[in-house]
Amino acid sequence: MSKLFIVEDEKETLEGIKSIIDWNSYGIDICGQAANGLEAYSLMSQFQPDIILSDIRMPDMDGLQFIQQLRKDGLTVEAILLTGYDDFKYAQKALQLDVLDYILKPAQPSCILKAVLHAKETIEQKQKQDIYVHQLETNFRKSISTIKKETLSQWIKETPTNSIEHRNQVLQDLDVDWNIHSKHVHVGIIRLFTTEQQPSPIVKHSKLLYDALFNITLETVSSVLQNQIEIFQENEDIIWVANIPSALNRERIKQVLLHLKNNLEQYLNISIGIGVGTNQDTINKLETSYAESCHALQRRYYKKDNDIIFFDELSFKQEIPTIITNTQLLQLESEILTYMEHRMFEVAFEKLEQWIDYINLHPLFDNQEVNTKGFSLVGQMQRLLHEMEGISIEGKEDVICLMEQIQYIENFTDLSSVIKRIFQEMVSIMNADKTVHRTIRLVQNVIHKNYHQNLTLEGMAKEVYVSPTYLSALFKKELGINYLDYLHQYRIEQSKSLLKENLKIYHVAKRVGYKDEKNFSHTFKKWTGITPSQFQKGK
Repeated sequence: MSKLFIVEDEKETLEGIKSIIDWNSYGIDICGQAANGLEAYSLMSQFQPDIILSDIRMPDMDGLQFIQQLRKDGLTVEAILLTGYDDFKYAQKALQLDVLDYILKPAQPSCILKAVLHAKETIEQKQKQDIYVHQLETNFRKSISTIKKETLSQWIKETPTNSIEHRNQVLQDLDVDWNIHSKHVHVGIIRLFTTEQQPSPIVKHSKLLYDALFNITLETVSSVLQNQIEIFQENEDIIWVANIPSALNRERIKQVLLHLKNNLEQYLNISIGIGVGTNQDTINKLETSYAESCHALQRRYYKKDNDIIFFDELSFKQEIPTIITNTQLLQLESEILTYMEHRMFEVAFEKLEQWIDYINLHPLFDNQEVNTKGFSLVGQMQRLLHEMEGISIEGKEDVICLMEQIQYIENFTDLSSVIKRIFQEMVSIMNADKTVHRTIRLVQNVIHKNYHQNLTLEGMAKEVYVSPTYLSALFKKELGINYLDYLHQYRIEQSKSLLKENLKIYHVAKRVGYKDEKNFSHTFKKWTGITPSQFQKGK
C-alpha cells in the first residue's frame, strides 16, 4: 500500500476525493489530511506519506510553499497539485519543484485516480531501481573484496615477478588508499587457539566466530593505523597487511595489539596468538614479512604466556632445524630407556628433563614435529614396559587418554607435563611389586589426607624429619617424579570425581587445594591434556 496525504481547504472537495474513489482497491491508503500547507507540514513526520495531493490556493501556507518546504527538508515524496486557476506561473513553479502532476479544478475522479496511480507506479519503479543499484554496488564491493583478498594472499606467499610500480597500480585499482612511497609495510597473523576456560557458544559456529573475529580486528586497529591496513581470512588465520604510518612507534603498535587481544578474549572468550613480521621497505617484500610472522607465531608453542610475538625481538637464526633425526635427542632417548630398563628411575627422570630442556632451548623446531617426537618417546617407553613386564597399557585408560592428547597439544609446557605424567605412570607399573621407601610412604599418606592444604616441599620435609633436598631426590628415585608434580597429580585425580558431580569448577578448585579457578584449570589441563569443562562434558 502507498500512503496518500490530501491537503485541501474546501471540505466538500476533500470529502469528495476521499469517498468517490475506492482507494484501497488500488493499493492506496489515505493516511491523513489537512486544511492548509502549514497544518500539513506539521503532520509530515507523523504520517510519512509517499504521495501528496494538494490544492495550491490555501490560507496560511499555500500548496507551492508547502512543497517547496518539503524539498528544502530533503523529503522525496511524489507531489500532485490541484488548482482552479489556469495560470502558467503555477505550472512553471510546480515544474521547478519537481511536482509529478498538475491538475486543474474541477477535475474528474478518473483524472485524479490516474495521477495518483502514476505517482504510485513512479515510486515502485524508483524502489526497484534503488534495489537494483544497491545490488550492483554490493556485488561490486564483494567482487573487489574477493579480488583484493586473492591478490594479497598471493603476494604474501611468493616472490614477485612484477615491478613495484605494477603492484602499486594494482593497489590503486583495488581502491587501496595507501601511501605507496611508505617504507613500513609488514604482515601480521592472528591465530585462534583453544581456551582453558569455558568456550563461548560462538565457537561452535565457525563462520560466525570468524566474522566476529574479523570485525573486531578491523574495528580495533583500523583507526589507529589510519586505515592503512587490509585484513582478510586465510584458512583458519586472520591476516593483515599494513602500511604503518611513520609516526606510529613500536610501543603504540603493541598497545593496539594488546587491546585487540583483550577485546577478543572479552567478547568472544577465545585465546589467540599474534605473530608480527618486520617492516619492509617495499610492497614487493611482503612474502618475507609473512614468513617471519609465521615463525614468530610458532614461538608461542614454547612461550605459552606470550601471545603477541614480534619476529625481530626473537633471538635465533632463521634456519629451521629438524627434530626427527637430531642426534642429541636420539642419544638422550636411548639413555632414558636404558636407565628405565635398569630401574634407575631417578637418573632416567633427569635424562628426561634434559630432553625437555634441549627442545625448549631450540624453539625453531616445528611444533607438530615436536609433538610427534614426544609421541615417539612415550611409544618407546610403552614397548619397553611390555618387553620387561609383559604388561600392556590397554587397561590403563588415563595413560591411553594422555597419549591420544599428545598430537593435539598446543604448547610445549603442556607436552612436557603429559610426557612426565606418562613416565611416572610407567614407573608406577614397574614398581608395583616393590616396597616404597618408608619416608615416601609417610609423605604419600600426608598428601592423601591433606591434599587440599598448602603442602610445600619444605613443610613436608620438616613433617618427616629430612631435608628438602633429600626428600626431593628420594621422590625422584622411588617414584620417578618431583614432589610438587606428585602433589598436583594427586589433587587433579581427586578433582575428577568432583567434576563428574557437575560441581562448579571454582568450587572444585577450592576443595582440592587451589586458590582460584584459573590456576586449577591451568594445572588440570597440564596433567590431563584437556580442560576441566571438557572433562565434565566427556570430551
